[in-house]
Amino acid sequence: MFQAAGDPLDAALEAHRGGVVNDTLVLLGIPSSIEIPSGPGRVLRTYLGMGERLGFRAVAIDDRIGYIEYGGGEEYIAVLGHLDTVPVGEGWTREPSGEVVGGRLYGRGALDDKEPMVAALHALAALRDAEVPLERKVRIIVGTDEETDDAAISYYRSRGPDPVTGFSPDGDFPVVYAEKGLLWADWHRPARTSGGPVDLLSLEGGTAPNVVPDRAEAVLEAAEPDRVAAALRRAGCGARGRGAAGPGHGNGHGRAWERARSRGQRPRAARGRPRQDRDRRGRGRDRPIAERDLQPRPRRRSPRAFDAEREREPRRLPGRERDGAPSPSTSGTRPASWTRRSGRP
Repeated sequence: MFQAAGDPLDAALEAHRGGVVNDTLVLLGIPSSIEIPSGPGRVLRTYLGMGERLGFRAVAIDDRIGYIEYGGGEEYIAVLGHLDTVPVGEGWTREPSGEVVGGRLYGRGALDDKEPMVAALHALAALRDAEVPLERKVRIIVGTDEETDDAAISYYRSRGPDPVTGFSPDGDFPVVYAEKGLLWADWHRPARTSGGPVDLLSLEGGTAPNVVPDRAEAVLEAAEPDRVAAALRRAGCGARGRGAAGPGHGNGHGRAWERARSRGQRPRAARGRPRQDRDRRGRGRDRPIAERDLQPRPRRRSPRAFDAEREREPRRLPGRERDGAPSPSTSGTRPASWTRRSGRP
C-alpha cells in the first residue's frame, strides 16, 4: 500500500485509490469490443467525462479518439492507451463486466487497457493535488480501435503536433522497450467432400484475429459416426452427437489431428512428427482417408533416447563375453550392442 505519511504525493495517491477501483468498474460495465458498434464511442465519452469531473480539460475527436490534459505550454508528454477490448468470449469464472473478489479486480479490459488508463487519470489528479511542478503539459490520449487496426492514432496525428516523449501503460511493469511483430494473413482452402468415410461439413473457432482461439468446433459426417467420435475422444477432442466433434478441450493434439482428417491427410501423432504421403519430388500430396488413420500412431523414439538408454547399460570390460560373442579386445572400441539402433555408429 501507499504510505500516506510524510510525502504529499503518497497521501494524494492514497486518496484516489477508491476512485481508481470505482471508475474502472464503470468502464468494465461498458462492452467496448468492435463487435458492438456503439461500445467504443460510449466508453470514450464516459472516460472523458471522468476527466472533466476531476477538473481537467477533455477533448473528443469524432468519437474515435480523445485526450485529457493538464499543465501549460506547447510541448507535451503523452500517456497513450486505449479503451476498446477484444470480445468477451466464453468460459469465464468471474463476471466479465467487472467485479472485485478477494481484493482482486476482474473483468474484460481490467488489464488491457481500461484500469491502466483510469490509474493514469487519477495519478495525474494526484500530481495536481500534491502541487507537483511540471515542466511540460501532460496529455492522456485514449483510442478506441487498438485491438483492430489502430487507425485512430494516425487520425490523431493528422490533426496536431506529436508529443516530445511519452509512454503507454499497456504492458508489463516496470517497462517494455520492444515487442514482437504482428502479421495478419488470410489462408483459403476449398473444403472438399470426397464422399469417403469422413466428410467435413463446417469448421469454426476463435473470437478475433489477435486472440489465441479458446475453442474450435468441426461438424463431421461419417459412415460410422460412433467409431469416429470415439477415435476423436481418444485423440483429445471433445465429441458429441453422432459424428459431430464438439469443442476441443484436450491437449491440442486432437484438434490438429482433426484438422488433418478434414484435409484428407495422415494425422500428426501426439507430440510426434507429421507423417504425410510424399511424391517422388518430396512434395506432400493429399490422399483419401484410410481406415488405419482412425487410430493415432505411436510416437517414434529419437536417437537421443537410445543414447540415454545406452548410458544406463553397465559398461563391459574388454575380454568379457556378451550375447554369446567375445567383445573387442581394444578398450576404446564400442561393443556392437551399444550402437544406436538407428544404424549410425
